[in-house]
Amino acid sequence: MEHSITHFTAADLLAGSGGRAFHLNIDPAMLADRVILCGDPGRVEKVARLLSDRTNPVYNRGFVTVTGTSRHGQRITVTTSGMGSPSLEIVAREFSALRRVDLVTRELRPDPKTKFGVIRLGTSGSLQADIPVGAPIITDWSVGLDNAGAFYDIPAPPGAVDLETQIGRALKAATPAGRRFRGRIWPYASRAHPKVVEALTKSAIARKTEFVVGTTVTAPGLFAAQGRPVENTTNTVTDLDLVLSQLQLPHAKRLTNLEMETAMLNLLGAAFGWMTGAVCIAIANRRTEVANTVDYDAAVMNAAEIIIDGFQMLE
Repeated sequence: MEHSITHFTAADLLAGSGGRAFHLNIDPAMLADRVILCGDPGRVEKVARLLSDRTNPVYNRGFVTVTGTSRHGQRITVTTSGMGSPSLEIVAREFSALRRVDLVTRELRPDPKTKFGVIRLGTSGSLQADIPVGAPIITDWSVGLDNAGAFYDIPAPPGAVDLETQIGRALKAATPAGRRFRGRIWPYASRAHPKVVEALTKSAIARKTEFVVGTTVTAPGLFAAQGRPVENTTNTVTDLDLVLSQLQLPHAKRLTNLEMETAMLNLLGAAFGWMTGAVCIAIANRRTEVANTVDYDAAVMNAAEIIIDGFQMLE
């Protein structure tokens, strides 16, 4: 891996005026050491209501950012990742730049001594019939089917290559011969930080919330990339969501949910030395074909409370 870079060109790292991140349009002072990352920009201000002493929201390019103080006295930023790994990559890179780079001179600075924690608050589809709609799913491992993660040569955590190989072979086997992209969809595996998983688990238990801990699959899209049919097209992998749900992974693990950002967050988080993780509410069950895309605000806000209390346990 190349770590020798100490300066970024204007083309390599876009920056806004006054040392602000280009896409988020915030400066380093606005980014707290704890971040709740929402895919939906409309969710940011709702979640931020759980904080006091809030900053005014910063809106830019579809991103929304608010920083405030939790009931535990922690400073927390709530912001947007956007939909999908490509958008999350931009946000994660700007987080790192705000902490590590002088965005006026673009010179690399020493790594901050404070630990940085980012937890995704999202929605997903559960892959298992026994995971009900509305349940929060805490990510332990994550598996990316998007190719954005493949452009980062980051060392794999122990067990990741075996997981990648098993899922990659299963996807190829489920792709009929003659399909144009047969064998070309290959996953990468990443992990949530163990301390984050532990803190979120303890927090959910303390709130008497029924929850699931499992392996999250990050897809590069919502429809064919998650096994859904689309008129006038043929899915490369036949019954992708069913194939994923039936896989028996090492140590009796199973794939629990499908979404679009978590694997990339955990991949980059490991590279940057962050504490990352995710809590994703199940808003659809792919096995029972039940969905609730309207009335799930209470479940999302409960997940936000789990994250806020979990952050306090990370101290």
